Amino acid sequence: MRIISDEKSEEWKSIYVEDLDDLWYLRNIIRKGDAIRMTVMRRLEKQDDINRLKEQSRKPVTLTISTDEVEFQEFVDRLKVLGTIVSENENLRGEHQSFLISPGTTFDLRKDEWNTEESKLIKEAQSHYYSQEYIFVSLDDEQATISVMRSYGIQSAARIDSLKSGKFYENNYSEKTYIGEIISTLKGIIKKESVIIILGPGFTHDHLYSSIRDDNMLAKYQSYNFSTGRSDQGAVYEFLSKPESEQIFSESRLLKEKRLIEEFSRNLKMGERAAYGYEEVLKSVEAGSAEKIMLTEEEFRKERSRKILDLAAKSGTGIHIFSSQSESGQLVRSFGGYCAILRY
Repeated sequence: MRIISDEKSEEWKSIYVEDLDDLWYLRNIIRKGDAIRMTVMRRLEKQDDINRLKEQSRKPVTLTISTDEVEFQEFVDRLKVLGTIVSENENLRGEHQSFLISPGTTFDLRKDEWNTEESKLIKEAQSHYYSQEYIFVSLDDEQATISVMRSYGIQSAARIDSLKSGKFYENNYSEKTYIGEIISTLKGIIKKESVIIILGPGFTHDHLYSSIRDDNMLAKYQSYNFSTGRSDQGAVYEFLSKPESEQIFSESRLLKEKRLIEEFSRNLKMGERAAYGYEEVLKSVEAGSAEKIMLTEEEFRKERSRKILDLAAKSGTGIHIFSSQSESGQLVRSFGGYCAILRY
């Protein structure tokens, strides 16, 4: 994400969206009531019932909306912002409008007030602190799943069948063809700074790793090979639980989430220095006993979280927002969306 504002007024931030991770950050930064300004194609004149049936030309127009709702549509790589037009154009004011924000989009954002965590999120997105891309291939001799680690979780990118199992496939299996298809798919999605991690049981993952090291293009990328009990996307989470993963993901957001929820779980199991649920976490923050608080992104966007976040910021309590699409985020959600690690 880049802030490219040339505005004379400091109220507006002009934002350029660089990648899919930026969309996750923006979903948690943009709130109801925020002003979004963007140029879109729109029919400017209102039509009567007859003219609505005719094809009307659209023209570029810059509109400002007051945000009502934000939808993260990860599988089509875009953010949908719905709101009510508050532009100076009297003919359009009060009408509903949706903006589609995707990588490559530039738009303007204005808030009445930036809270501490929103400011941290936008700085984190700008700094590309978690921008290293990790591509996982988890496979056995029947199927391969290619996944990409995002700031918000593990995204499925492709699934490849080996054609080994099934009565129609028995005579069509070739490991060489299977591995060749995986390598071809990898070449289509890999980026300049990607790291490849191969996971799976048996020997097929070893054969794929050898083929990658022998490939003129993919051999240039840093790659790792590890045995796991699972061969589906669950192999990624299995690997994240292994000590070897910490050497690779020492700065990843998902690993940070995993460590925090593990610390919370240990404290909870011992029956001390842990709290969960909105009311209990709020009490711990008010008492100054909360060392770190964790909340899901849905709870972060709710108005009631403002009190906890403001108190935590003033008392020096650590705050971490969990993606609801990550395994750790789902655990936080199971505790009511709020967890705390206590000082005492």
